[in-house]
Amino acid sequence: MKNLIALIIYLFLTANCFSQQDEYITVVGDSLVGKVINGESVREVYSNVVLTQGDVVITCNKAVQYIARNDADLSGNVIVKQDSLTITTEEA
Repeated sequence: MKNLIALIIYLFLTANCFSQQDEYITVVGDSLVGKVINGESVREVYSNVVLTQGDVVITCNKAVQYIARNDADLSGNVIVKQDSLTITTEEA
């Protein structure tokens, strides 16, 4: 189930990337920390995290972006909304 939700989120984000090349992903949160984990640079965003790209809005408690591999882990009450579709999970 977790893999299915992660796949759906990935498809939404990549579909928007290809259809709207000029739209950036905006990330807002209460705290941003940059660090190195296992030799990899990461950004951690904490509390009231909101990621927006076009009409896709994702909210969660924590987001960890792995910069080199352009990947992210979302955790804590993850909610993905696009138009009338809403997906909820604990992590993605």
